[in-house]
Amino acid sequence: MSVKETMLKLFAIFLKAENPANSAYLKEKYLGKMKLFIERCEIAEELCDLKEERDKKIKKDKWPEFKDKYYHELGAKYDEVIKQTAKEKQSGFQSYMK
Repeated sequence: MSVKETMLKLFAIFLKAENPANSAYLKEKYLGKMKLFIERCEIAEELCDLKEERDKKIKKDKWPEFKDKYYHELGAKYDEVIKQTAKEKQSGFQSYMK
């Protein structure tokens, strides 16, 4: 997604969460969606940081096994986020907001 699409989506979720006419249930529902959306947005940056750290460590020392495992898990999670985003774009933004 573009930066514009990302910000519009986040802003729409924020407005849904902070709507004073919402019940407590709906507020919690959309706060949860907003938290999940932000986490999904941060995966790419975290993956990039890990790759840079990995590239530096491999040249000097051995890369720890637990970090390597986490790096691959995060990569798989990122791939899943990309697939979900593509589906959301095809089905339209409204399906995400339900």
